[in-house]
Amino acid sequence: MKTQNRFIGGFPFLPLLAALLVLLLCSGATAEAGTVFPWRAYVLDVTLASSDPALVAMEDAPTDGLLVVVELTALTQGMDVDDIQTYYTEFALRDANSDEYAPYMWRLRDVTVDADGKLSATPQDTMELIYYLKDKDASALENAQLMIDTERPGERIVVSLAKAPSTREMPADASADVGDHAEPLTTEPTPQTLQPELAPTHTASPEPTATITPTTKDWVREMLHAALVQRGEAASKKPWVKAVYEAGFQNLSVEDDNVSFQLRSFDPKPKSLEEGETDALQQLMKNASTFDLDITLVLEEQAFTAKSLKAMDTVVTKAAAAAQKAFGDKRVKAALKDWLLPSPIEKVKQSEDLLVTTDAFSHWIEQNDALFSGCTPQVWAPLFYGQTKQTLSAKNGPYSLTFTCVSIHPEDLLKNASKQALSTVAKQPASIRASGDALDGVFINALASNSFTMRKKANEKFTLTLSVDDIAQGKRSDAYEAYVARYNCVEVLRDFKAQVEDLPEAAALDYPKSGRLSGSTSGTKIIIKAPKDGQGRYIQLRSYYSDAFAVSGFIQPGKSCTVRVPQGDYYLLIAVGVTWYGEETIFGEQSVFSRTGLFEVASRRYYHTVTLEPKSGGNLPLYGVSGDEFAQ
Repeated sequence: MKTQNRFIGGFPFLPLLAALLVLLLCSGATAEAGTVFPWRAYVLDVTLASSDPALVAMEDAPTDGLLVVVELTALTQGMDVDDIQTYYTEFALRDANSDEYAPYMWRLRDVTVDADGKLSATPQDTMELIYYLKDKDASALENAQLMIDTERPGERIVVSLAKAPSTREMPADASADVGDHAEPLTTEPTPQTLQPELAPTHTASPEPTATITPTTKDWVREMLHAALVQRGEAASKKPWVKAVYEAGFQNLSVEDDNVSFQLRSFDPKPKSLEEGETDALQQLMKNASTFDLDITLVLEEQAFTAKSLKAMDTVVTKAAAAAQKAFGDKRVKAALKDWLLPSPIEKVKQSEDLLVTTDAFSHWIEQNDALFSGCTPQVWAPLFYGQTKQTLSAKNGPYSLTFTCVSIHPEDLLKNASKQALSTVAKQPASIRASGDALDGVFINALASNSFTMRKKANEKFTLTLSVDDIAQGKRSDAYEAYVARYNCVEVLRDFKAQVEDLPEAAALDYPKSGRLSGSTSGTKIIIKAPKDGQGRYIQLRSYYSDAFAVSGFIQPGKSCTVRVPQGDYYLLIAVGVTWYGEETIFGEQSVFSRTGLFEVASRRYYHTVTLEPKSGGNLPLYGVSGDEFAQ
């Protein structure tokens, strides 16, 4: 058994239209009570209602609104966990503006989980409901109420949250996350989570009697909600229209036969940006989050008129089209690019320019230090310089914005830079060779040099799917973080420094020209090709039967060399590496050696082409060997 501090769940309650019709046919009513009220088989008391972040204590909490925790305590018997999971949506919070909110999540203090991942059946003395009041502040809790559905259609119990205690003294040894639990977690379930001195003392009260009074705004609210849900479902092939309807409504008012409210247009309003605005994306997302579509529906015989519904559809369709078009504005794409892939420099004429990053880019890297592995802006500038041809598509709606970019390969940039940096250091004698922090500078220079060259042939296309709400909360997509993680500069730099320590004392040499180095000069022509992988190749042909040396040659990356040997049976010895020290030391400690199987050389009337790149179906098997095999 293990004890888990909390379990969360819960989604907005979406009543079906059929349920709404039943509601309208019943005598809608509300029951008033104090903080003690009946709920199903239990008698509950509201013992806490607070928006204190220390009490809410929720990870990844939304920041664009108010979070409220309501604590409910059972007085006569513990609450069954299944009842909590099944019926917690019966508790709605109504704020000062009469806007109602379903629970954002529910939370239990200490419950056990068995080996199958099931919650314990231990009855719970207390449960917590957390409500998320988007775009609201503490004033929304003035005269706030808890609205509890009963098992009788059309009847609700109203509990004033103002009567519940709004603060709670914490024990002196409470930890920083006391909002999640008030005692350390243990391996066995505890009968009560709160410290004894914090547990409220109650005397069981008789079940209050419901007083039935009609509430017009309640059934209008439910009817409006059902109408919006129905239209959202009907707009499944129109993602922007669907999004407007499914976002819900705010600021509902009922006056005579007119029902007025506001819908969310999702329009970022790029034309409202001032030139040079530094927080452009923040302003755009704020605009896109605003409920700014004024709608009025007309009631007739307790139903919305078809004419007013049709007028609403027209307004929504027009607004959705305008929002989609606005997200195609170049200012929106530019703001997203600055948020995801900012330019590290203003102008680049040579690779060295990448080492002088702008203050804005440097500040951006420092702000996101955890994401960027603590590396300097100069390390990351080559990757972000390699981003080209960004596009933004909004056809799939505000929750599936498609941001596409063409980029250099992060892994290839690091690999090429590491090889270049190693070659640079290797050409220095050990007595003056760069070491320590100076190696960082060599590596960064190599990154800049390769990025400057590779950008012209950038060909990796990657796509990010973004949600307007995630953007508004500063959440980049998982695909973005995965792309950044591919640029594993810390590990590659560490490996580069380790390779430097293994370099020979002598300075490395420049690569020879591709071609014959020593040995035979006549016979059948053999052309040997090397791949473009940044590594040199040293080759020897030897007699298959006597191992006698025939000829040697060198091949630069992506090049070929031509040698000649008499007709006969041979095998190839191949050494691969980055730093060249001559035919005796070859590529030093970094050399990788191999040999082929039988290579039959025909007469001079023919020529042979050998490609030194393993391929399926190749006819020259490769075997690993030691460097001693190359001795002449």
